[in-house]
Amino acid sequence: MRHWLLLTLASICYAYKGCLHQRSVCLRTPKCREYMDNFEEICGYSLTTCTVESPSECVHTLWRIRDFFPYDTCVCYEALGFPEECNHFRELIWNHPCERRMR
Repeated sequence: MRHWLLLTLASICYAYKGCLHQRSVCLRTPKCREYMDNFEEICGYSLTTCTVESPSECVHTLWRIRDFFPYDTCVCYEALGFPEECNHFRELIWNHPCERRMR
């Protein structure tokens, strides 16, 4: 019984690293939602090239969004569905081309 309880607690805690869960929490937080709502205008939605005039503004927006997340990255669980949406969100927030350009 104790082993089962530990496994259950571990899986619940790990689920909070889910990208779609983190996005959902962000969208329910007014300031984080504001950053997300302005994200497309500031950063664009391309996963391949940085197409904006101010990559540094985009990178600062990414950092502000990430400040709301408790982890340095997130994971996508195919078993929970929506793998394309999840992977797209993860790549935009943690591997955006404007950030790669600024390195």
